[in-house]
Amino acid sequence: MKIGYVRVSKQEQHEALQIDSLQEAGCEKWFLDTITGSKAERKGLNEALAYGRKGGYFCRLEVGSSKALVAPAD
Repeated sequence: MKIGYVRVSKQEQHEALQIDSLQEAGCEKWFLDTITGSKAERKGLNEALAYGRKGGYFCRLEVGSSKALVAPAD
Protein backbone atom coordinates (compact mmCIF):
# COMPACT_ATOMS: atom_id res chain seq x y z
CA MET A 1 0.00 0.00 0.00
CA LYS A 2 1.23 3.49 -0.79
CA ILE A 3 0.66 6.18 1.83
CA GLY A 4 1.53 9.84 1.56
CA TYR A 5 2.21 12.92 3.63
CA VAL A 6 1.03 16.44 2.87
CA ARG A 7 2.17 19.60 4.66
CA VAL A 8 1.12 23.15 3.99
CA SER A 9 2.58 25.94 6.08
CA LYS A 10 0.21 28.84 5.52
CA GLN A 11 -3.53 29.19 5.66
CA GLU A 12 -3.58 30.55 2.12
CA GLN A 13 -1.79 27.44 0.85
CA HIS A 14 -3.99 24.56 -0.20
CA GLU A 15 -3.27 20.87 -0.05
CA ALA A 16 -5.34 19.94 -3.12
CA LEU A 17 -2.42 20.01 -5.60
CA GLN A 18 -0.30 17.83 -3.32
CA ILE A 19 -3.14 15.37 -2.76
CA ASP A 20 -3.77 15.18 -6.52
CA SER A 21 -0.07 14.36 -7.08
CA LEU A 22 -0.13 11.68 -4.39
CA GLN A 23 -3.23 10.12 -5.95
CA GLU A 24 -1.52 10.14 -9.36
CA ALA A 25 1.41 8.29 -7.75
CA GLY A 26 -1.03 5.62 -6.53
CA CYS A 27 -1.36 6.65 -2.87
CA GLU A 28 -4.44 5.16 -1.27
CA LYS A 29 -4.18 7.09 2.01
CA TRP A 30 -2.45 10.29 3.07
CA PHE A 31 -1.91 12.30 6.21
CA LEU A 32 -1.97 16.08 6.52
CA ASP A 33 -0.28 18.76 8.60
CA THR A 34 -1.10 22.46 8.36
CA ILE A 35 1.80 24.02 10.26
CA THR A 36 4.84 26.19 9.78
CA GLY A 37 8.17 24.55 8.98
CA SER A 38 9.63 25.67 12.30
CA LYS A 39 7.12 23.70 14.38
CA ALA A 40 8.77 20.51 15.59
CA GLU A 41 5.62 18.47 16.33
CA ARG A 42 4.06 17.10 13.14
CA LYS A 43 1.10 14.95 14.12
CA GLY A 44 0.25 13.98 10.52
CA LEU A 45 3.81 12.85 9.78
CA ASN A 46 3.95 10.82 12.99
CA GLU A 47 0.62 9.19 12.11
CA ALA A 48 1.84 8.40 8.57
CA LEU A 49 5.04 6.80 9.85
CA ALA A 50 3.13 4.78 12.45
CA TYR A 51 0.59 3.65 9.84
CA GLY A 52 3.25 2.42 7.42
CA ARG A 53 3.70 -1.30 6.98
CA LYS A 54 6.63 -3.42 5.91
CA GLY A 55 6.42 -3.91 2.18
CA GLY A 56 4.45 -0.69 1.70
CA TYR A 57 5.54 2.61 0.17
CA PHE A 58 5.77 6.13 1.54
CA CYS A 59 5.18 9.04 -0.86
CA ARG A 60 6.18 12.66 -0.46
CA LEU A 61 6.42 15.64 -2.74
CA GLU A 62 9.73 17.17 -3.70
CA VAL A 63 9.93 20.76 -2.45
CA GLY A 64 9.03 23.18 -5.24
CA SER A 65 7.55 20.44 -7.39
CA SER A 66 4.21 18.70 -7.74
CA LYS A 67 5.90 15.38 -8.54
CA ALA A 68 5.54 12.67 -5.91
CA LEU A 69 8.60 10.67 -4.88
CA VAL A 70 7.90 7.07 -3.86
CA ALA A 71 10.18 5.04 -1.56
CA PRO A 72 9.81 1.63 0.11
CA ALA A 73 8.60 1.95 3.70
CA ASP A 74 10.87 -0.75 5.12
